[in-house]
Amino acid sequence: MCYRSRTLRRSGKSLVRLGAALSLYFALVLTTPARAQQLTPGNLQLEARAAILEAALKDVQRPTRLYFGGWLAALSAMAVGQAALTPLVDNSAQRASLWLGAGLSTAGVGLLLITPFPGRYAADEVAGMATRTPAERRAKLSRAELLLEREAKSAWFQRAWFQHVFTALLGGGVILGLGLLYPDDLWTAAIPSGIGTFLTAEAQIWTRPRRAIDHWQRYRTAPVLSLAPLIAPNTLGLGVGGKF
Repeated sequence: MCYRSRTLRRSGKSLVRLGAALSLYFALVLTTPARAQQLTPGNLQLEARAAILEAALKDVQRPTRLYFGGWLAALSAMAVGQAALTPLVDNSAQRASLWLGAGLSTAGVGLLLITPFPGRYAADEVAGMATRTPAERRAKLSRAELLLEREAKSAWFQRAWFQHVFTALLGGGVILGLGLLYPDDLWTAAIPSGIGTFLTAEAQIWTRPRRAIDHWQRYRTAPVLSLAPLIAPNTLGLGVGGKF
């Protein structure tokens, strides 16, 4: 009888310990905050990638705005200034050179206005997007990726090697055209106008910010982050782990 009583008491204590462990486990699982339940590997990767993209877009926005605003003002001033100087010049070749310069500057303003510059507003747009639900976070990530990619492509196109070929042809065309029309004023009108056109176009190419290109390349080649907090029972109790 004593042996059976001791066995029953031991079994009862084991059941009590098991019940307490199960109660603690389910209490931890069921009382985990909603935010913590959302910390899945997929959601953490979304947030990490979105943070990288937001930082990249912020880094891109200011220089892109300065480039756009600066060249818009410079080309507008060149167009107005050369047009205003034309009536004050007596030499016909130089007047033609000024009119041509004003026309090319106006064309430059037009090209600047129709060229896409997503980097000018991308950071503000992405920062204002909602992130309350996983679907909203995925939409924000997709939009940020699209804007950074478009800005990188726009910057690459404006800095591409064939742009230098175009500027050389443009400057040479100005020299050739004015030189044929006014051969006596080759050195006073045609050549200065052609060189000025070439240098202005080259300056636009070399000053175009390329940060978006660098950020997009790093983002595409970055290793995938996987951070997954895990709560699971083991032989000694509950275990908390992470995976990187």
